[in-house]
Amino acid sequence: MVFFCTSLPEYIRSSLQPKLLAAFENNELLTEKPGQHDEDDIFEVLHFFWYNCHCTRGDDTPTEILPLMLEREDGCCTNYSQMIPYLSKEIKDHNTIYQTIKVVFADLFHWIHDVIELQLPEEYELLAEVASILPGNNSSPIFPFLSLVINLNVSTKGH
Repeated sequence: MVFFCTSLPEYIRSSLQPKLLAAFENNELLTEKPGQHDEDDIFEVLHFFWYNCHCTRGDDTPTEILPLMLEREDGCCTNYSQMIPYLSKEIKDHNTIYQTIKVVFADLFHWIHDVIELQLPEEYELLAEVASILPGNNSSPIFPFLSLVINLNVSTKGH
């Protein structure tokens, strides 16, 4: 699904570039590389997200027993700590940038939240259901989404 909304308020739109530059102030990730660029050039990307790759399916499990009380038939132990969502490595490696982005783009993230909730209510409900149960009572700054991807120094034919 692709959703386009062209109603971003001017006060948010006009502040996007200065805020991005402020978030990456004195950081080598935002340094422009001189010279010609071709389509094989590598660009920087930061994935700020909550991550959970070790999920298990419960489609065939009995409904009358709690999941933590289930035992595997093969006798192996289940490592339940692997099932807990955790922060991406980029958040840990670039925490200052992440914290700054959360603050300076809070108005943008709030606007996105409101638009998604209003324009795509069913999709919003599905996303919010997952994003509202993060460990430690945490919440995503880009709720109802769990991921924020920032591509830096991207140079494509479209640019």
